[in-house]
Amino acid sequence: MLDGALTADLDLAHVAVRVASAADAGAVGYAGQSWLRTARRLAPWRWMAQADYWRDHRACVFSALQSPRCTLLVATLSDDPDLFLGVLLCEPSANVLHWVQVKAPFRGVDVLVDGKPTSVCQALLSAAEARGLDTSCVVYTTAPDGKLGYEVRDSRGEPTGEHKPGEGLFGLWQSLGWVYNPYPLTAHQRRASE
Repeated sequence: MLDGALTADLDLAHVAVRVASAADAGAVGYAGQSWLRTARRLAPWRWMAQADYWRDHRACVFSALQSPRCTLLVATLSDDPDLFLGVLLCEPSANVLHWVQVKAPFRGVDVLVDGKPTSVCQALLSAAEARGLDTSCVVYTTAPDGKLGYEVRDSRGEPTGEHKPGEGLFGLWQSLGWVYNPYPLTAHQRRASE
């Protein structure tokens, strides 16, 4: 558990974003478990039988996390590479964003990445863009929690001062023209079993 002092002073913290390999058990485990716990509350997975969800969706998630076509990015404190602030899994060659998650205490908090202020989410998306993800036309396979608010940022990633409470990332992503399609996620599981 993070103490209040760390959370309060995080806007002064230096954050690093790195690529995690499929062999990085800590990053893969954290990304997979956070994805599964969160997605369980979301449509359509919340309507699945518990045993089916944990067996079948877990297989899809971990197949994608270990796929050589996917890139797992992790945001950590620069001086503590094992403290995950957020994760993003994308498949740049197919322009697919499978999962992005930022821990609640770090959402909307400005941090320093390469000496520049940004949010953890924006740092992860920028790192994905640098690896070939075209964020102007993304297909995402896991719909985010629609209850979360977000801070509107301009084309340079700077905060505009406008906050959209309750519209969540789902509303933001739809406004950007991003398209929801869960099926590219299942392709990793099919390929792994062939």
